[in-house]
Amino acid sequence: MSAATGFMIRGIVWFGLYTIVTLLPLGAALVTDPIHAIRPFHLEFAVGLGFIAFALIVTEFALVSRVQAASAPFGTDALMRFHRSMGLAALAFVATHALSIDRATLHPDSWLGITAGRVRGTGTLALAALALLVMLSVWRRLLRMRYEAWQRVHRIAAILIVGASLVHALAAAGYSRHPLVAGILIVYAAVFLALLVNYRGFRLLRLARRPWELLENRPEGASAHTLVLRPIGHDGFLFEPGQFVWLLTGRSPLRSEQHPVSIASTAERAGNAPLELTIKSLGDWSGTTVPALRPGQRMWLDGPAGAFSPDRVPAQGFVLIAGGIGITPLRSMILSLRDREDRRPVLLFYAAGASSAWCSAASSNSWRGTTVKYALSGCSRTRLQAGRGSAGSSTGRCWADICRRSGGATSTSSAGLPR
Repeated sequence: MSAATGFMIRGIVWFGLYTIVTLLPLGAALVTDPIHAIRPFHLEFAVGLGFIAFALIVTEFALVSRVQAASAPFGTDALMRFHRSMGLAALAFVATHALSIDRATLHPDSWLGITAGRVRGTGTLALAALALLVMLSVWRRLLRMRYEAWQRVHRIAAILIVGASLVHALAAAGYSRHPLVAGILIVYAAVFLALLVNYRGFRLLRLARRPWELLENRPEGASAHTLVLRPIGHDGFLFEPGQFVWLLTGRSPLRSEQHPVSIASTAERAGNAPLELTIKSLGDWSGTTVPALRPGQRMWLDGPAGAFSPDRVPAQGFVLIAGGIGITPLRSMILSLRDREDRRPVLLFYAAGASSAWCSAASSNSWRGTTVKYALSGCSRTRLQAGRGSAGSSTGRCWADICRRSGGATSTSSAGLPR
């Protein structure tokens, strides 16, 4: 069985498990049904939405808790997009639940403060915290909110939402009066808490025992830096070309900022060999902290992660397209193919808005000994101009015709963004 087939099967299994976990509280409520009186449809509909929303909210954290077995078949970027979509769905379910649960008492006084009672009060708290969390996630850049501050607010809001939702469901004493339903809700909340403790505690303690030392902080041009790291007291890790890691910089993992960074090194290296990470200045951390890092400093790597790798794509060759710092994972792919003596052809398109935006990691010197046919630089978003190709150059739009004229790779195409 090929690696691609294996990942597909694992993905189907994990998605099936996710579906079961999401619908389990609702299914348990339908089976046990401790309420014998006939209730109106809109009330039953609202309660059903509430059970699904609670399960979605709890599993939201599981999607981004970096459980490698679950994330490997999908890739981190796919899970993040799914996480965001399910967050919006959970907000819609909770809002519809609140508006439908008792259509006769929609006056604000019945929703707020002590006068609302435990059921409505905790429900209102959960809805408000969820709305705030979604709003900050969608509009963080527009609000110019620092990533680290957003992460802290995200965690606090998530704890409030799960805690308030659990109290709300148990205090309502409807379907949750049955021990099985109540037990499932409590177990879900406990799993959420366990994932949080592992993510913010045990995971960071494990990283603390596996430090890395900065050997070199090399400017690459275009406001980019390459960090060369070596493992201290351990053998590092193996990775697939195209994957990335979370880099933690600071005095300890417990008090460090963490950011996703693509690996620029070949995957065909000893586990304890130096590792290269290329980072472009795009914000406060990458623009201020990264350039100031000095050789000898310790940092920590969490990973590898991501599914954007040629190892998962059976192909006769590759068409790779990158812009700016997006060249980093593609560099890892190309160097890995070279070191494996894999002679499948590679056609590389590399674009930058101006010559000053060229990252030196994409220079023709980087591709010596590889099967890269062309490397082209773009001076606009729509045209490619003859550039720094190792075997020639061409001009025109980046469509199938230029691929055929270049005589390069076949069939498979990829984009230079980590997944």
